[in-house]
Amino acid sequence: MRLWDVKTGALFQSLAGHIDPVLAIEFSPDGQRLASAAATVAPLNHHGTLKSWDATTGREAAAPPFRFAVSALAFRPDGKALALAYFGDDRLWNIEVLDVRDDRPLRHYVAHRRRITQLAYSPDGAWLVSVSADKTIRCWH
Repeated sequence: MRLWDVKTGALFQSLAGHIDPVLAIEFSPDGQRLASAAATVAPLNHHGTLKSWDATTGREAAAPPFRFAVSALAFRPDGKALALAYFGDDRLWNIEVLDVRDDRPLRHYVAHRRRITQLAYSPDGAWLVSVSADKTIRCWH
């Protein structure tokens, strides 16, 4: 992955570490952390990796060991939680919300029958919205 300085157009950081294609990235609200998810795209092989990066230095930081293919990420506006949309063992698309301090699961939702394409929090962080290729939008509290 490459980060570019939008003011100058110059390359700011090059982040190397994923083997599979990167499918989702998300900056923390304070801009100090970047979460990225990569996954195999072969049919019926939905394994992936989740990585965390220090956005200022480009160094890889500790991330939860997550083995599923993640399709979307969203930091809660307070920066204390990260939501991930993934294809689970149940053959459905799930959402896992993790505490970013200790990677502890906070919430789990069995969400959609088809790929989740987008996750977003409301400005107050009380609601999480998921958008899916199954042509539905769902709100989670």
